[in-house]
Parts: sequence; C-alpha cells; structure tokens
Amino acid sequence: MHRISAGLFFLLLTIVGPACSQQLSLPSIEGITVFYRVGRLSESSELRASPTAPCAANLTGFPTCGWGFETVYHLTKDDTEGSKWGAELAVGYDFLALDAEIGDTPGYELRGSMQTLPSITLYVSRDIGEKAAFYFGLGTGLLTLKNVRVYDLEGRIYSISGDTWAFTPSVGTTYDLRPADNKGPGASVFVEAAYEIRDFPSIGYTLPSDIKALPPNLPRSLSTSGLVLNVGFEITFRKKPETSSPGK
Repeated sequence: MHRISAGLFFLLLTIVGPACSQQLSLPSIEGITVFYRVGRLSESSELRASPTAPCAANLTGFPTCGWGFETVYHLTKDDTEGSKWGAELAVGYDFLALDAEIGDTPGYELRGSMQTLPSITLYVSRDIGEKAAFYFGLGTGLLTLKNVRVYDLEGRIYSISGDTWAFTPSVGTTYDLRPADNKGPGASVFVEAAYEIRDFPSIGYTLPSDIKALPPNLPRSLSTSGLVLNVGFEITFRKKPETSSPGK
C-alpha cells in the first residue's frame, strides 16, 4: 500500500506541471477547511454499523459520522493569466465514530472511533466557471483506532488497539462565496465524495480478567473501508503582494 500511494502521488505531480502550465512555488498557507462527514462501511467489512453521534438517528444509509479540518497550501501560483488549473496540498485531522455489531451473529458490540492524524492530501483542480471548480485528490494518513471497545452479552469489555496507513481517492466541487480581499478573507463551500481504504491487518486486544484466550468470534484483523461524503467550507487568506528586492 505504501508503494502504491507513493507511486500515485508521483503520477499526480507529473501531471500537475504540464496541465497547470504554472510555475510550482514553495507552499504557503492559504486557508483552512472545516467539514462534516458521513460514511458507510463496505459490504466486505466484518462490522454492521448503526448510527451514533454525531449522526442523526435516522441516518441509517450513512451510519458512521464525524468531522475534520485541513490547513491548505497552494502549490501553484495564481498569477498566470488564462490558466484554469491549480494544485493544493492539505494537512489535517479527521475522525469517524463507530457503533457496530461484529458479524451477523449478535453477541459483540463495538464502539469507538477511527482518527486520522495527520492526513495529507494532494488536490488538483480545474475551474468550470467564474466561481465554481471541480477537483480530484489522493490522500493518505496515519489511521488509529481510538477508544475502541467491544462489549459482549455478559457486559465484559475488550479493549482494541490498532493503526494503519489509509489511502483515499476523492472527487469534489467547490463554489466561491466571496474572494479574499482587503476587507476580509475569502469563503467557499464544497461537496466531496471519497472512498477510504482502511484495512487493519492486525489488531490488539486487552482481555477481561476472567478471559484467558481471545474468543473465536472476535476478529484478528479489521476492515473499515467505505464511501465517505464530506460537506464543508473553506476560509482563504489574502496573499501579501510579492516585493521586489532593490535593484530589480
């Protein structure tokens, strides 16, 4: 997975240069995004999720919910006239809450969350109007099982730990509400669909004191991959004008 992620990032970077027809510059912070997210687990997952906070109780189609934020860095200069392409690097944090039964046989309930810190995503965008743009991205990050516990029918508690590297391709669209200027920062809204690959090849357990061996119905590995929808807004900061050194 690490080699696949690195290879795809390299492929995106090679595409950005000729497609953008812009000069790549050193990253400088351009904005902050905040988003709400809902998701569903793939059919191949061992878990059968139910809605839990911050999900609405009737959101059965997307029962895993959470939120996140990113700091955004522009990789391309925006002073090239006629170019509709851009590239950004985003570094952030996100999580999804979990409330699920394990397998098809009732008996074990899993609760906790999955947290990605840091998440790193490369976005490539293309303007499709004066205010709208379409983009796609490739992301990765350190994904951790946070405060995850399994409860059996007798009330015993099994603590679970694990971490892995996630991989996330995404597509989305943005709409500008106002540009950044002397009067204040810019603002835009976005909607994004992503498929997050989250496979834990090995997970650890802390067993109850009266259990000496892991029950056979509890998984030794865990897959929580699935579709995620993100809805949020971005605050962009006005760039300071570049100053020329004396003699130029």
